Amino acid sequence: MIINKNIIVFANRTIKRARIGNDIKHIGSYAFNNCTNLCEVEFVQNSKLESIGINSFACSSIKSISIPKSVFRISLQAFYHCDKLK
Repeated sequence: MIINKNIIVFANRTIKRARIGNDIKHIGSYAFNNCTNLCEVEFVQNSKLESIGINSFACSSIKSISIPKSVFRISLQAFYHCDKLK
């Protein structure tokens, strides 16, 4: 993953699992877009994540996600075409 300060801006498209540390406050637009092998996203306990950008996880294979309570903004189509998401 490419991290710019406290923002995830890009992930390798072959990633299968992502663990988001508590130093991350924002998941940038398109960060995990089209990561078709991405099945699992985990946030550490006491996550400080505040926002999830446009199309952040679009077209990924995530099956479930527990969004931290600290998140106050989920942008348009953040989970667009996540057909396996329950």
